[in-house]
Amino acid sequence: MNTQWLDTADTLHFSTSSRSSVRSSKEEEDLYQALTVSFRNRIAEQEHKPEDSYKSMIENWTHLQTQREALTHKRTRALKDRLAAAVQHREMGLIQKEQDRFLLERNGTSDDYFYLIQAWIRCGELKRATVAFEQLEKESLISNGSTGRKDYGNSGGKQKKPLVTIKILAAMIRAHSRAGNLATAGSMVQKMSQQKLKPTSIYDLSALLEYTIRVANAQANPLTTPEAGSETLTNEIQRTEVPHSALHSREIGLGTLQESLDPNKAQVHLIWEAIEPQLKPTNAPSTSPLPAASASRSNNSSFAYRTYLTYLVNKASDMDRAAELVDRLYARSISPELEKHPKTAFTTLQNLTQNGYLTEAQKLLDQSDGAVAKAIPEALAAKAWSDLMEAYMYRKEFQRARWAYNDMIRHGIVPNTVSKKIYVDLQQMHTTEDRDDGNSSHRAG
Repeated sequence: MNTQWLDTADTLHFSTSSRSSVRSSKEEEDLYQALTVSFRNRIAEQEHKPEDSYKSMIENWTHLQTQREALTHKRTRALKDRLAAAVQHREMGLIQKEQDRFLLERNGTSDDYFYLIQAWIRCGELKRATVAFEQLEKESLISNGSTGRKDYGNSGGKQKKPLVTIKILAAMIRAHSRAGNLATAGSMVQKMSQQKLKPTSIYDLSALLEYTIRVANAQANPLTTPEAGSETLTNEIQRTEVPHSALHSREIGLGTLQESLDPNKAQVHLIWEAIEPQLKPTNAPSTSPLPAASASRSNNSSFAYRTYLTYLVNKASDMDRAAELVDRLYARSISPELEKHPKTAFTTLQNLTQNGYLTEAQKLLDQSDGAVAKAIPEALAAKAWSDLMEAYMYRKEFQRARWAYNDMIRHGIVPNTVSKKIYVDLQQMHTTEDRDDGNSSHRAG
């Protein structure tokens, strides 16, 4: 075999691109050889142990795994940004393109699928989100071989493909619950229970909380809730109750749960008991010893608090429990952010005031610099404060009524006729005074 052309190719390949480049001098070559020999001698003199080889292999594997995870995280972050932009501009085609790519390449992680499903949900495309979820389930089956066994999330052994996680199930439970698809949401809860996935984060638990509240409300008002398919509402509720095994953490209340005539209501309280210890201050001041929550955690905390509070006040009429809840979380600087839902906020404040829980109503009005009253219509905001003042007057707590007026002015709420009249009457009584915080100059105009 003629190898002359191979030698020529090697010469051309290893030659430099510039004619000005020259080989190293003889002195440089000698120095290189000497250093090489010295290095080899030092290696030979060292004592080698068998575990050194394993240590080197482990370090190398760890380094490669870290690099791989960093690249995966970077790719997922880029996908999240693309999907967020697509949701903002309502670009359904871009979201579908990402989903098709997952199906073609089969390299999507569980986080990738979570952001994809979340994008469909935020666009109001629950059917497409469900299709993406079913696609992920198929990928889970393929990754587990021909056993046909569905394996979600954190099971033992190495997984070739990302599987359904509890965060994805929580997103589906929340979306279907809000859409009124309690049967579908219940099937997601059953998957969570069957695979022994334990909801621990506020996001996961708040999804279960919202679902259980809706089931409890549906059970209390069966005639006003549409049936799912051909099943009656009663069968649906019986089939979709939150299993005990799906609830992680504290076992407080299990005895009450079993003995209760309405287990769904007991489950609501049980889920909340797992959420409350995780809550952190919504907007902790710089001088506060308590760390403030991150943006996403703060949103999840306020959502869970708001959901539970409005359920207690407006649905369950459990005012004592609601009052204790407000007092506890107000002391921890945690806000339900009722201002995000003005109509619900006004109804909640009105129910608390009418039932005599004035201190709690005022705490909610004062929280976050009076954000609740600023969010609802001006007339309703003034009425919320005037109702509070009237209730204080009825109790003959005249000083508190006057301070309530001061707080209303401090938060920038324009008083209505009722509030002004009460304030004038209080001035004429000469038994009360304004708060000594700069509001004493405010008078009823």
